[in-house]
Amino acid sequence: MNGSLLGQAELPGVTASVPIMRRFVHGVLLSAGCTHIDDALLLLTEVFTNAIKHTDSGRIEGGSVRVKVARPTDAAVRVSVVDAGSPHTKPELRTSDGESPSGRGLQLVDRLASSWGYYEDWGSQVVWFQVELL
Repeated sequence: MNGSLLGQAELPGVTASVPIMRRFVHGVLLSAGCTHIDDALLLLTEVFTNAIKHTDSGRIEGGSVRVKVARPTDAAVRVSVVDAGSPHTKPELRTSDGESPSGRGLQLVDRLASSWGYYEDWGSQVVWFQVELL
């Protein structure tokens, strides 16, 4: 991870963890003096929810999702969501037909983040995004 680590937390891979993780990251960013954090929280929600819905973190009992928040520059924040991965799916940017109620999460990440990506790390999958705070 690039930059200074501001905080990290691990929660169960269940839907009820989403608002808890949002509050945690909100507090971390405010404590670090970050402003204009709405985009970071929206993207966190999308990526964290994807981890629960599409990886073994949400499919296997006892699964969890970890989030790391770093400050690579004074003007940006990088959020990494670490999950158990999936043998069947990988994060991919899909074109939405406009009719489907889902499938737009990574489109939002692609539009709002200054950069994003994913990689595998020791049996885990990491989806990260960086957002400019100014």
